[in-house]
Amino acid sequence: MAAKKSGKTLDLTAVLDLNEASALRDKLLSLRGSGLSIDASGVERIGALCAQVLMSAEKTWEQDKQPFTFSKVSDAFQKTMQLVGVNIDHLLAKEISAMKKKVLTVDDSRTIRNMLLVTLNNAGFETIQAEDGIEGLEVLEESNPDVIVTDINMPRLDGFGFIEGVRRNEKYRAIPILVLTTESDAEKKNRARQAGATGWIVKPFDPAKLIDAIERVTA
Repeated sequence: MAAKKSGKTLDLTAVLDLNEASALRDKLLSLRGSGLSIDASGVERIGALCAQVLMSAEKTWEQDKQPFTFSKVSDAFQKTMQLVGVNIDHLLAKEISAMKKKVLTVDDSRTIRNMLLVTLNNAGFETIQAEDGIEGLEVLEESNPDVIVTDINMPRLDGFGFIEGVRRNEKYRAIPILVLTTESDAEKKNRARQAGATGWIVKPFDPAKLIDAIERVTA
């Protein structure tokens, strides 16, 4: 067989020659629309026809608005793709997009949450949301984000309490925390820093500046 299915991951075998092209085409057809991730890290040799089968399937799936991604690619796989005229930078971009950085946003305003969701998703981040500090701590355990963006004034548990709760857990002490709030009081900024905040952004926020801040603290 050209490949084996494991959930929504397709692991390509070491050798994909002319004889494997038909089996690979059938496998991709059977998985069409499944949100597939292809692991090509073990490919030692791939023929031009198999490469063309993959690229033809990619174009078809993109038309369905459910493109598959390459989670890993070997050097041999990359070189063959280049030889048959496939833009390898495009493949590498897909590999990077499959490993999106996660952002946990904590804000009681639905409007702000929606604005953050659109801004972050458009910038290529995976966005997890919570409505206050209590839910934020609950979601934190499940999501393991790369960065947190939190409001200060929230019901049940405010931003200060939330930040302190995050920092009490050794596992999360290194996660950058950006405060996004209407507050601009120097005393509150200092309190947030003492609690463990990394930075402070005043609402209404500039999407470009927010993304820049997130990229800087997660670099």
